[in-house]
Amino acid sequence: DRGPNTSVGGFAGTTWALVEAGGTPVELTYELDTVARNDFSGTLPGAFSAHPKYDPHTGELHAVCYAWAQWLDHVQYVVVGPDGRVRHTLDVPLAGMPMVHDMSLTPNWVVVYDQPCTVDLDLAFSGRFPFRWNPDYGNRVGLLPRSGAGGTGATAADIVWIDVPLGYVFHPVNAFERGDGTVVIDVCNYPTMFARDVLGPFGDGAMSRLERWELSPAGRRASITVVDESPNEFPRHRGSAGLREYRFAYCAAPSLDPTAGWPTVKHDLATGARNVFDHGPGRVAGEPVFVTRGDREDDGWLVTFVHDLADGSTELAVLDAQDFERGYVAQVALPQRVPLGFHGAWIADTAVAPPA
Repeated sequence: DRGPNTSVGGFAGTTWALVEAGGTPVELTYELDTVARNDFSGTLPGAFSAHPKYDPHTGELHAVCYAWAQWLDHVQYVVVGPDGRVRHTLDVPLAGMPMVHDMSLTPNWVVVYDQPCTVDLDLAFSGRFPFRWNPDYGNRVGLLPRSGAGGTGATAADIVWIDVPLGYVFHPVNAFERGDGTVVIDVCNYPTMFARDVLGPFGDGAMSRLERWELSPAGRRASITVVDESPNEFPRHRGSAGLREYRFAYCAAPSLDPTAGWPTVKHDLATGARNVFDHGPGRVAGEPVFVTRGDREDDGWLVTFVHDLADGSTELAVLDAQDFERGYVAQVALPQRVPLGFHGAWIADTAVAPPA
Protein backbone atom coordinates (compact mmCIF):
# COMPACT_ATOMS: atom_id res chain seq x y z
CA ASP A 1 0.00 0.00 0.00
CA ARG A 2 1.60 3.24 -1.15
CA GLY A 3 2.22 6.06 1.27
CA PRO A 4 -0.12 9.02 0.74
CA ASN A 5 2.52 11.54 -0.32
CA THR A 6 0.85 13.43 -3.16
CA SER A 7 -2.01 15.61 -1.96
CA VAL A 8 -4.18 16.57 0.99
CA GLY A 9 -7.78 17.64 1.42
CA GLY A 10 -10.53 18.31 3.92
CA PHE A 11 -13.78 16.37 3.54
CA ALA A 12 -16.53 15.00 5.78
CA GLY A 13 -15.06 16.83 8.76
CA THR A 14 -11.70 15.07 8.35
CA THR A 15 -8.32 15.92 6.84
CA TRP A 16 -7.06 13.28 4.42
CA ALA A 17 -3.60 12.62 2.96
CA LEU A 18 -3.98 11.14 -0.53
CA VAL A 19 -2.03 9.28 -3.19
CA GLU A 20 -2.88 7.75 -6.56
CA ALA A 21 -2.55 4.21 -7.89
CA GLY A 22 -3.77 2.14 -5.01
CA GLY A 23 -2.76 3.85 -1.80
CA THR A 24 -5.36 4.01 0.96
CA PRO A 25 -6.15 7.53 2.26
CA VAL A 26 -4.68 8.38 5.65
CA GLU A 27 -6.71 10.26 8.22
CA LEU A 28 -4.93 13.20 9.88
CA THR A 29 -5.68 15.18 13.01
CA TYR A 30 -6.40 18.90 12.91
CA GLU A 31 -2.69 19.43 13.65
CA LEU A 32 -1.79 17.05 10.78
CA ASP A 33 -0.62 14.15 12.92
CA THR A 34 -1.28 10.68 11.51
CA VAL A 35 -4.30 8.85 12.89
CA ALA A 36 -4.49 5.74 10.68
CA ARG A 37 -5.12 4.50 7.18
CA ASN A 38 -8.82 5.00 6.54
CA ASP A 39 -10.64 3.39 3.62
CA PHE A 40 -13.69 5.58 4.25
CA SER A 41 -14.73 3.44 7.20
CA GLY A 42 -14.40 0.18 5.29
CA THR A 43 -16.49 1.25 2.30
CA LEU A 44 -13.71 1.80 -0.27
CA PRO A 45 -13.40 -1.46 -2.24
CA GLY A 46 -10.04 -0.75 -3.86
CA ALA A 47 -7.92 2.20 -4.88
CA PHE A 48 -8.46 5.93 -4.51
CA SER A 49 -7.02 9.05 -6.13
CA ALA A 50 -4.75 11.96 -5.24
CA HIS A 51 -7.12 14.32 -7.07
CA PRO A 52 -10.79 13.75 -6.28
CA LYS A 53 -13.27 16.47 -7.22
CA TYR A 54 -15.78 18.00 -4.80
CA ASP A 55 -19.30 18.92 -5.88
CA PRO A 56 -20.44 21.82 -3.67
CA HIS A 57 -24.07 21.27 -4.71
CA THR A 58 -24.34 17.63 -3.61
CA GLY A 59 -21.58 17.56 -1.00
CA GLU A 60 -20.08 14.49 -2.73
CA LEU A 61 -16.48 13.66 -3.53
CA HIS A 62 -15.86 12.10 -6.97
CA ALA A 63 -12.75 10.25 -8.11
CA VAL A 64 -11.47 8.16 -11.02
CA CYS A 65 -9.07 5.61 -9.55
CA TYR A 66 -6.56 3.11 -10.85
CA ALA A 67 -4.33 0.43 -9.36
CA TRP A 68 -2.09 -0.82 -12.13
CA ALA A 69 -0.70 -3.76 -10.17
CA GLN A 70 -4.21 -5.18 -9.65
CA TRP A 71 -6.29 -3.72 -12.50
CA LEU A 72 -4.87 -3.96 -16.01
CA ASP A 73 -8.17 -3.61 -17.85
CA HIS A 74 -10.21 -0.94 -16.06
CA VAL A 75 -10.35 2.10 -13.84
CA GLN A 76 -12.99 2.70 -11.20
CA TYR A 77 -15.28 5.66 -10.67
CA VAL A 78 -15.90 6.25 -6.95
CA VAL A 79 -18.42 8.55 -5.26
CA VAL A 80 -18.00 9.35 -1.56
CA GLY A 81 -21.02 10.81 0.20
CA PRO A 82 -20.99 13.79 2.60
CA ASP A 83 -20.83 11.29 5.48
CA GLY A 84 -17.39 10.12 4.34
CA ARG A 85 -18.62 6.70 3.14
CA VAL A 86 -18.49 5.37 -0.42
CA ARG A 87 -21.99 5.34 -1.89
CA HIS A 88 -21.29 4.25 -5.46
CA THR A 89 -18.59 2.63 -7.63
CA LEU A 90 -18.51 1.83 -11.33
CA ASP A 91 -15.84 -0.11 -13.22
CA VAL A 92 -14.85 1.49 -16.54
CA PRO A 93 -13.25 -1.05 -18.94
CA LEU A 94 -10.22 0.20 -20.89
CA ALA A 95 -8.04 -1.28 -23.63
CA GLY A 96 -4.98 -1.05 -21.37
CA MET A 97 -3.81 0.49 -18.13
CA PRO A 98 -3.05 4.18 -18.59
CA MET A 99 -1.49 6.41 -15.96
CA VAL A 100 -4.48 8.21 -14.41
CA HIS A 101 -3.48 11.17 -12.28
CA ASP A 102 -6.64 13.29 -12.28
CA MET A 103 -10.21 13.65 -13.55
CA SER A 104 -12.74 16.40 -14.21
CA LEU A 105 -16.34 16.94 -13.15
CA THR A 106 -19.26 19.03 -14.38
CA PRO A 107 -22.88 19.12 -13.18
CA ASN A 108 -23.90 16.44 -15.71
CA TRP A 109 -20.67 14.59 -16.61
CA VAL A 110 -17.75 12.73 -15.09
CA VAL A 111 -14.67 13.14 -17.31
CA VAL A 112 -12.37 10.10 -17.65
CA TYR A 113 -8.89 10.59 -19.17
CA ASP A 114 -7.68 7.58 -21.20
CA GLN A 115 -4.23 8.71 -22.33
CA PRO A 116 -1.21 7.24 -24.17
CA CYS A 117 1.06 6.77 -21.17
CA THR A 118 0.54 3.13 -20.21
CA VAL A 119 2.01 0.37 -18.07
CA ASP A 120 5.17 -1.18 -19.47
CA LEU A 121 5.45 -4.62 -17.85
CA ASP A 122 9.18 -4.90 -18.62
CA LEU A 123 9.77 -1.74 -16.61
CA ALA A 124 7.44 -2.92 -13.86
CA PHE A 125 9.12 -6.32 -13.48
CA SER A 126 12.54 -4.67 -13.36
CA GLY A 127 11.41 -2.60 -10.39
CA ARG A 128 11.45 0.71 -12.27
CA PHE A 129 8.74 3.33 -12.74
CA PRO A 130 6.21 1.30 -14.78
CA PHE A 131 4.78 3.82 -17.27
CA ARG A 132 5.99 4.74 -20.75
CA TRP A 133 4.78 6.83 -23.70
CA ASN A 134 2.62 4.68 -25.99
CA PRO A 135 1.34 6.73 -28.97
CA ASP A 136 -0.25 3.68 -30.61
CA TYR A 137 -2.71 3.57 -27.70
CA GLY A 138 -4.40 6.78 -28.86
CA ASN A 139 -5.82 9.54 -26.70
CA ARG A 140 -9.42 10.10 -25.69
CA VAL A 141 -11.65 11.45 -22.96
CA GLY A 142 -14.83 9.79 -21.79
CA LEU A 143 -17.96 11.63 -20.68
CA LEU A 144 -19.84 9.49 -18.17
CA PRO A 145 -23.37 10.82 -17.51
CA ARG A 146 -24.17 11.74 -13.93
CA SER A 147 -27.74 10.49 -13.65
CA GLY A 148 -29.47 9.58 -10.44
CA ALA A 149 -28.11 10.08 -6.93
CA GLY A 150 -24.34 9.76 -7.04
CA GLY A 151 -24.42 8.88 -10.75
CA THR A 152 -25.87 5.43 -10.04
CA GLY A 153 -28.16 5.51 -13.07
CA ALA A 154 -25.35 5.39 -15.66
CA THR A 155 -23.23 2.45 -16.79
CA ALA A 156 -19.89 2.21 -18.57
CA ALA A 157 -21.80 1.59 -21.81
CA ASP A 158 -23.25 5.11 -21.52
CA ILE A 159 -19.83 6.81 -21.72
CA VAL A 160 -19.38 9.13 -24.69
CA TRP A 161 -15.78 8.69 -25.86
CA ILE A 162 -14.18 11.57 -27.77
CA ASP A 163 -10.76 11.40 -29.44
CA VAL A 164 -8.29 14.21 -28.73
CA PRO A 165 -4.78 14.84 -30.12
CA LEU A 166 -1.88 12.89 -28.63
CA GLY A 167 -0.57 14.37 -25.39
CA TYR A 168 -0.70 13.86 -21.65
CA VAL A 169 -2.55 15.82 -18.96
CA PHE A 170 -1.53 15.47 -15.33
CA HIS A 171 -3.69 18.35 -14.12
CA PRO A 172 -6.87 19.90 -15.53
CA VAL A 173 -7.86 23.31 -14.19
CA ASN A 174 -11.66 23.36 -14.14
CA ALA A 175 -14.58 22.05 -16.20
CA PHE A 176 -18.07 23.37 -16.93
CA GLU A 177 -20.92 23.18 -19.42
CA ARG A 178 -22.35 25.73 -21.79
CA GLY A 179 -26.04 26.12 -22.55
CA ASP A 180 -25.68 24.29 -25.87
CA GLY A 181 -24.35 21.19 -24.09
CA THR A 182 -20.66 21.79 -24.84
CA VAL A 183 -18.32 20.52 -22.12
CA VAL A 184 -15.38 22.87 -21.58
CA ILE A 185 -12.18 21.69 -19.89
CA ASP A 186 -9.01 23.71 -19.34
CA VAL A 187 -5.90 21.55 -19.05
CA CYS A 188 -2.11 21.70 -18.78
CA ASN A 189 -1.15 19.45 -21.70
CA TYR A 190 2.26 17.89 -22.50
CA PRO A 191 3.07 16.83 -26.09
CA THR A 192 4.68 13.62 -24.76
CA MET A 193 5.25 11.99 -21.38
CA PHE A 194 7.93 9.45 -20.44
CA ALA A 195 8.91 8.95 -24.08
CA ARG A 196 12.70 9.26 -23.62
CA ASP A 197 13.08 9.49 -19.85
CA VAL A 198 10.91 7.75 -17.25
CA LEU A 199 12.61 9.36 -14.24
CA GLY A 200 10.51 12.53 -14.15
CA PRO A 201 7.77 14.44 -15.98
CA PHE A 202 10.18 16.96 -17.55
CA GLY A 203 12.58 14.34 -18.91
CA ASP A 204 11.32 14.57 -22.50
CA GLY A 205 12.38 18.20 -22.65
CA ALA A 206 8.88 19.48 -23.42
CA MET A 207 6.70 21.43 -21.00
CA SER A 208 2.91 21.58 -20.70
CA ARG A 209 0.95 24.44 -22.20
CA LEU A 210 -2.47 25.72 -21.13
CA GLU A 211 -5.24 24.58 -23.49
CA ARG A 212 -9.03 24.80 -23.62
CA TRP A 213 -10.84 21.66 -24.81
CA GLU A 214 -14.42 22.14 -25.98
CA LEU A 215 -16.14 18.77 -26.24
CA SER A 216 -19.39 18.07 -28.09
CA PRO A 217 -21.14 15.02 -26.59
CA ALA A 218 -23.65 14.97 -29.46
CA GLY A 219 -21.03 15.24 -32.20
CA ARG A 220 -18.35 13.27 -30.35
CA ARG A 221 -15.72 15.79 -31.40
CA ALA A 222 -13.23 18.10 -29.70
CA SER A 223 -12.09 21.62 -30.49
CA ILE A 224 -8.69 22.58 -29.02
CA THR A 225 -7.60 26.18 -28.35
CA VAL A 226 -4.19 27.14 -26.98
CA VAL A 227 -4.67 29.61 -24.13
CA ASP A 228 -0.97 30.04 -23.33
CA GLU A 229 1.89 28.49 -25.31
CA SER A 230 4.41 29.04 -22.51
CA PRO A 231 4.86 26.45 -19.71
CA ASN A 232 2.03 26.06 -17.19
CA GLU A 233 1.57 23.46 -14.47
CA PHE A 234 -0.05 22.86 -11.05
CA PRO A 235 -3.18 24.87 -11.97
CA ARG A 236 -5.73 26.07 -9.43
CA HIS A 237 -8.90 28.17 -9.36
CA ARG A 238 -11.23 29.55 -6.72
CA GLY A 239 -12.91 26.57 -5.08
CA SER A 240 -16.43 27.98 -5.27
CA ALA A 241 -16.00 28.39 -9.05
CA GLY A 242 -15.69 24.65 -9.54
CA LEU A 243 -18.06 22.93 -12.02
CA ARG A 244 -19.22 26.28 -13.44
CA GLU A 245 -18.00 28.83 -15.96
CA TYR A 246 -15.16 30.79 -14.43
CA ARG A 247 -12.72 33.53 -15.35
CA PHE A 248 -9.40 33.16 -13.52
CA ALA A 249 -6.83 30.35 -13.43
CA TYR A 250 -3.57 30.35 -11.46
CA CYS A 251 -0.51 28.28 -12.41
CA ALA A 252 3.16 27.78 -11.76
CA ALA A 253 5.34 28.52 -14.80
CA PRO A 254 8.01 25.78 -14.72
CA SER A 255 11.26 25.84 -16.65
CA LEU A 256 13.74 23.17 -17.68
CA ASP A 257 16.36 25.52 -16.18
CA PRO A 258 15.16 26.11 -12.60
CA THR A 259 17.96 28.60 -11.97
CA ALA A 260 15.87 31.01 -14.03
CA GLY A 261 13.08 30.68 -11.45
CA TRP A 262 9.51 29.48 -11.68
CA PRO A 263 7.06 32.42 -11.58
CA THR A 264 3.41 32.35 -10.51
CA VAL A 265 0.96 33.22 -13.31
CA LYS A 266 -2.63 34.50 -13.24
CA HIS A 267 -4.71 33.95 -16.39
CA ASP A 268 -7.79 36.02 -17.19
CA LEU A 269 -9.65 33.56 -19.42
CA ALA A 270 -12.16 36.22 -20.47
CA THR A 271 -9.70 38.84 -21.73
CA GLY A 272 -6.58 36.75 -22.33
CA ALA A 273 -4.56 38.89 -19.92
CA ARG A 274 -1.58 37.16 -18.28
CA ASN A 275 -0.08 38.51 -15.05
CA VAL A 276 3.25 37.18 -13.80
CA PHE A 277 4.71 37.26 -10.30
CA ASP A 278 8.48 36.74 -10.63
CA HIS A 279 9.93 35.23 -7.47
CA GLY A 280 13.49 35.91 -8.66
CA PRO A 281 16.38 33.88 -10.12
CA GLY A 282 16.72 30.44 -8.63
CA ARG A 283 13.44 30.78 -6.73
CA VAL A 284 11.02 28.06 -7.79
CA ALA A 285 7.32 28.46 -6.94
CA GLY A 286 4.92 25.54 -6.77
CA GLU A 287 1.16 25.17 -6.87
CA PRO A 288 -0.72 28.43 -6.10
CA VAL A 289 -3.57 27.55 -3.73
CA PHE A 290 -6.44 30.06 -3.74
CA VAL A 291 -7.86 31.20 -0.39
CA THR A 292 -11.12 33.15 -0.60
CA ARG A 293 -11.29 36.68 0.81
CA GLY A 294 -14.30 38.39 -0.82
CA ASP A 295 -17.13 37.84 -3.30
CA ARG A 296 -15.37 38.64 -6.57
CA GLU A 297 -13.89 35.56 -8.21
CA ASP A 298 -10.29 36.77 -7.88
CA ASP A 299 -10.73 38.38 -4.46
CA GLY A 300 -8.45 36.24 -2.36
CA TRP A 301 -4.93 35.14 -1.52
CA LEU A 302 -2.58 32.81 -3.38
CA VAL A 303 -0.55 30.60 -1.07
CA THR A 304 2.45 28.75 -2.49
CA PHE A 305 5.77 27.18 -1.56
CA VAL A 306 8.89 28.86 -2.93
CA HIS A 307 12.08 26.80 -3.00
CA ASP A 308 15.37 28.75 -3.10
CA LEU A 309 18.03 26.84 -4.99
CA ALA A 310 20.85 28.95 -3.57
CA ASP A 311 20.51 27.73 0.00
CA GLY A 312 18.07 24.83 -0.34
CA SER A 313 15.44 26.54 1.80
CA THR A 314 11.68 26.66 1.35
CA GLU A 315 9.27 29.38 2.40
CA LEU A 316 5.51 29.71 2.45
CA ALA A 317 4.63 32.77 0.38
CA VAL A 318 1.31 34.65 0.27
CA LEU A 319 0.33 36.81 -2.71
CA ASP A 320 -2.66 39.08 -3.32
CA ALA A 321 -4.54 37.39 -6.18
CA GLN A 322 -5.92 40.76 -7.34
CA ASP A 323 -2.67 42.74 -7.11
CA PHE A 324 0.66 41.10 -7.96
CA GLU A 325 2.29 44.54 -7.90
CA ARG A 326 1.78 44.57 -4.14
CA GLY A 327 4.63 42.09 -3.72
CA TYR A 328 4.66 39.45 -1.04
CA VAL A 329 1.92 39.81 1.54
CA ALA A 330 3.78 37.37 3.79
CA GLN A 331 6.86 35.14 3.69
CA VAL A 332 7.26 32.37 6.27
CA ALA A 333 10.52 30.40 6.46
CA LEU A 334 9.92 26.67 6.83
CA PRO A 335 12.12 24.35 8.90
CA GLN A 336 12.61 21.91 6.02
CA ARG A 337 12.52 21.78 2.23
CA VAL A 338 9.23 20.93 0.54
CA PRO A 339 9.92 18.87 -2.62
CA LEU A 340 8.79 20.39 -5.90
CA GLY A 341 5.51 19.01 -7.16
CA PHE A 342 3.89 18.39 -3.78
CA HIS A 343 0.30 19.58 -3.71
CA GLY A 344 -1.33 21.64 -0.99
CA ALA A 345 -4.78 22.74 0.10
CA TRP A 346 -6.41 25.40 2.22
CA ILE A 347 -8.72 23.70 4.68
CA ALA A 348 -10.95 26.14 6.54
CA ASP A 349 -12.18 25.54 10.08
CA THR A 350 -15.67 25.36 8.62
CA ALA A 351 -14.59 22.19 6.74
CA VAL A 352 -12.52 20.54 9.47
CA ALA A 353 -13.26 21.97 12.90
CA PRO A 354 -10.49 22.50 15.46
CA PRO A 355 -10.58 20.30 18.56
CA ALA A 356 -12.90 21.54 21.28
